Amino acid sequence: FSTFQDMRDALLQDSGDELTTLVLQPTDSVADFARCVLEGTKSSLSNSMTLLSSSPRQAKFKRITAAGDRMQRALPIEKLTWDNWKQWPTYQVVITALTVSGRKGEVQPNATYHHIHIRESPFAKGNMRYAFPAVDERGNWFVAKVYQYDGPNYNSLAAVHADAVTQAYAQLFAVEFSHRLPSMPVQFVWSSIMETTQWRDFRYSMIEPFIPGIYEKYTNNCGYSGSNASLAEAFSHFTWNFSGGDMMVTDIQGVSSSVLTDPQIHCEGSDVFGKGNLGTKGMDNFFIRHRCSDICNHLGLATSPLQLGDPLESLQCVESADSVESGGSSVRLSLPSDAREVALSAGTPTGSLLCEGACGTPVQSCGEGFLRQMQKYGGIYCAECKRQVKNTICKTPCSSPGCNRSVVYSVFIIGISGTAPPTRCRSCRSLDCWTLVDAVPQTEP
Repeated sequence: FSTFQDMRDALLQDSGDELTTLVLQPTDSVADFARCVLEGTKSSLSNSMTLLSSSPRQAKFKRITAAGDRMQRALPIEKLTWDNWKQWPTYQVVITALTVSGRKGEVQPNATYHHIHIRESPFAKGNMRYAFPAVDERGNWFVAKVYQYDGPNYNSLAAVHADAVTQAYAQLFAVEFSHRLPSMPVQFVWSSIMETTQWRDFRYSMIEPFIPGIYEKYTNNCGYSGSNASLAEAFSHFTWNFSGGDMMVTDIQGVSSSVLTDPQIHCEGSDVFGKGNLGTKGMDNFFIRHRCSDICNHLGLATSPLQLGDPLESLQCVESADSVESGGSSVRLSLPSDAREVALSAGTPTGSLLCEGACGTPVQSCGEGFLRQMQKYGGIYCAECKRQVKNTICKTPCSSPGCNRSVVYSVFIIGISGTAPPTRCRSCRSLDCWTLVDAVPQTEP
């Protein structure tokens, strides 16, 4: 409290202004009181940050928010355009794709060499990273992501490797989830480690396909859920259930609730998922606020003892970024039980998926069509990439002792993803996956 007292006194001294007081009338309701507190907090923080940025005491207070010796990079954000990408600087890079098979399996890296065009200025900035537009030799659009901060805990091989492993596991969960709920499939784009000694001082960064559309933040890693987060919440609940309570994918964001990226994973006793891994504490934060939706009930997900209230309440008051901004509250209506089947078959919350051939083409795929395409091709592809997959199919004997099956894969997919060709058939690989979970039978493409 002494820190906040010092900040308050300094603000009054430097600005010469009086602090704003919000008055709550005796006739106001409990909801009015809550809105008054939220609005007051938001205004105070906004005013404080504005005054501090121009205050002569800025250097003193910067130390309060600094973590260790990290220093934030200040880069200008420019509008995204791909028109002149051939004039962007070209870098020779090593891109390492990671393959995971399950909690106990080893992470399999595979490195390939590329020439990548990267624009000098980023087009977006998140809480932690800058996003730069990039284009490969084929003209495919990508995003190169680098941390805003300097220091060994950020743009280092260890930090970037943790991000790539996290996204690889999220992909694995998304496939399993979508097989069980094909009316609302979700997809995490692949993300790889990019290394170069030529691009500024960003030796290590992340690279992934560009996702067109308007980004939304659905959840974070501390239990927050925003608007339109019902599918994202159900997915997080599913990952906990599917892994036997060992892992949970959170911090979900993307486009149309269906094409996702930049997740965080909570996993107790593991240090492979980076600093955002809060372990069981992060899982508990999720369940304290989570109310099972019709999607959770349809999937038959086990509930946590920390979940409060009746999951089938007719009305639920939901805290969201939108409700805080407007000073109002958001009310979500749960469907009655006889309407669940209709809602689940409609699949209205999700939009198009992204072609996994790196061409960036949106692909409408859900329901039986989604299952057929996954069974035949092992992924979601546009018409042109499907042709490429068909023309590059290879078959080799499975390397597992006593197995007479064939390993089937596409040279085109291997070239796009940068992963190593599989040496064992899908049935044998599935044995490495999860324990205490139910497996989904799959056939070779």
